[in-house]
Amino acid sequence: MTNWNQRCFVLVSEAEGLPLLHGWFKTEWEAETARKHAEETLPEELRAGLRITPGNLQFAF
Repeated sequence: MTNWNQRCFVLVSEAEGLPLLHGWFKTEWEAETARKHAEETLPEELRAGLRITPGNLQFAF
């Protein structure tokens, strides 16, 4: 089995105290663009704590 790691940026908010992942992006500018779009389109309760967080995706093949 092969492991693969990818640094990324995660767009996350909070819903009822739990983290809600909206997507992951390879570059920070992609995540920033998605955040701006989410601020315009998501319901107010899903915009609470909307932020971009550095992350690391791990896949096993």
